[in-house]
Amino acid sequence: LTEELNIPHLPDMVHRFLFQQTRPDDPRDASEIPIAGCPQYEVKIWVFNSACSQFFAPSDLSRIGGMRIEYICACSMWRNKA
Repeated sequence: LTEELNIPHLPDMVHRFLFQQTRPDDPRDASEIPIAGCPQYEVKIWVFNSACSQFFAPSDLSRIGGMRIEYICACSMWRNKA
C-alpha cells in the first residue's frame, strides 16, 4: 500500500495513529513520539473499493420495518484518476 499510494512514511503514520487511539489523554503531539514508543502494526492492510451496510432506521418508516441497505463505492475512475 505504501508503494501504491507513494507514501513512504505510511507505516510510521499508522503507528502514530494507533498511539493516539490507544492513549487519547496523552498531551504530547503524535509527531513527538518515537516510533519505538508506539504500538506496532505489521499486518497487511487491505483496501476495498466498495462496502455494503445494512442497518435498522426506525425513523424511516418508508422501508419495511425500518431496514435500510446502503452501498458505499469508492473508485479512482470516478475522479478521473485511473
